[in-house]
Amino acid sequence: MTKVKQYISNRYPLLLIILFSFLFSMMCTNTIWHQESTYVDSSVFIYVARIILKGGMPYLNVFDHKGPVIFLINAFALLISKKNGLYIVEFLNIFITFYFMYKIAKIKANKNISLITLLIVSASLFKYFEGGNYTEEFALPFITISLYFFIDYFFNNKINNFRLFICGLSFGTVFLLRPNMVVLWTVMCIGVLIKNIIEKTPKNLYKFILLFISGLISITIPILIWLIKNNAFNDFISDYFIFNEKYSSYLGIAVMTNKRIKTIFHFLKDPFILFSIIINIYMIKKDKKFFDKLYISYLITNLIFISLSGRQYGHYAMIIIPSLIYPYNYLILKISNLKRKKLSNFILLGLVIVLGLPNYVNASKKAINDYKMQGVNVVHINGEIVINDYCHKFAYLLKQYVKKDDKILLSGYQNIIYNLTDTYAPTKYSYQPPNFIYPEKNEEFYKEIKINKPKIIVLSSNYHDYDRLKTFIDNNDYIEIFHYGKNYVYKKNT
Repeated sequence: MTKVKQYISNRYPLLLIILFSFLFSMMCTNTIWHQESTYVDSSVFIYVARIILKGGMPYLNVFDHKGPVIFLINAFALLISKKNGLYIVEFLNIFITFYFMYKIAKIKANKNISLITLLIVSASLFKYFEGGNYTEEFALPFITISLYFFIDYFFNNKINNFRLFICGLSFGTVFLLRPNMVVLWTVMCIGVLIKNIIEKTPKNLYKFILLFISGLISITIPILIWLIKNNAFNDFISDYFIFNEKYSSYLGIAVMTNKRIKTIFHFLKDPFILFSIIINIYMIKKDKKFFDKLYISYLITNLIFISLSGRQYGHYAMIIIPSLIYPYNYLILKISNLKRKKLSNFILLGLVIVLGLPNYVNASKKAINDYKMQGVNVVHINGEIVINDYCHKFAYLLKQYVKKDDKILLSGYQNIIYNLTDTYAPTKYSYQPPNFIYPEKNEEFYKEIKINKPKIIVLSSNYHDYDRLKTFIDNNDYIEIFHYGKNYVYKKNT
């Protein structure tokens, strides 16, 4: 083999992974070329990041019930670039995830089979991505890296101090993103414990635990110190643990159990997820390996835990996708090893065309469209302003009455407008949780806006506490200046 061929042979998987990552990154709401309106969760995370960069603290100065890591990631992205920083971080996040999904497949397969597995399985992630910038998205690389380390350990007994440290760090990071996403480490660490008990190697366990904990505290202790030092720790406990517990159980045990079961079956309706479990069951029956039994425990437990809230949000299932690499790689290897090579190649090509390529073709089309649309949110036609996005148009209209850093109040879940207008809420509740979940927070919200009367109040006609907020507006000398869609805009009459 010539040096050129050798170079291409060594590099083409990496180049293809970069290509897959780039095309997939076009599904982000903010791409390198075109910025769309971010969805509710993403808008909140960006808003909290803005508060942090102004010297404020999550939980203390702004309410949200996600973990601190997601806010720090968004703050880091804004530091890189207000326009493209988030895209850069998301692209790197996707690339690392895809690279280690490929590495998992390559433990058992060659480069070509591993790339086919990556293409097919990663294509199933499109359905659940929902614009990106979710806690689940940023958990993906930590889950995938750790999954690779665990599989490599169980199959090749490969382990070292660095891997153990990274596993602990990954566990801590994901726990501080969203605690119900740590199933991988819980199940696999039990498997490691059982393996070492059977092999009678207790000394290894002491070393494993020590290094794992070292990695865990390397991420958790600095963040906890940051929260404690800035008087946000108690609010962190209240919002991240107490509020989330109420968020997942406020309807009562019977109703929530029913909703959780329905959510589990909702995700199982995806044939790709369901078939991965079927493949795993076949693997257990065929090969009778301890790891395959452990793995199906992971698949099922993971499915249960993402369903704990009883809400069928698609992005919850994102963290399932890396786990599908292992069973589907087994299936694709079996197909590739068929004695009739023409049949084998035909089936593999069919899987690529039917399951892998369509989503990536659509991503390519979006990339081309985003390139054509770069910078286009406001277009002037015959002297009239035409804006291609509801939120951008609303923000444009609001900017006629507010300036940067003004305090305005948006009812409901409209943090995107704060971000587009460079304004801030007069209360820590930039969005307001329904008062039936946590009525104490609703009372605190009204207390804060009574003290810090905002310059502008935007009242949505479908706001869950419409009557009370409208009464506040009427009693505090606000006048309606315009309405846009379901939003009625009131200005303080000073």
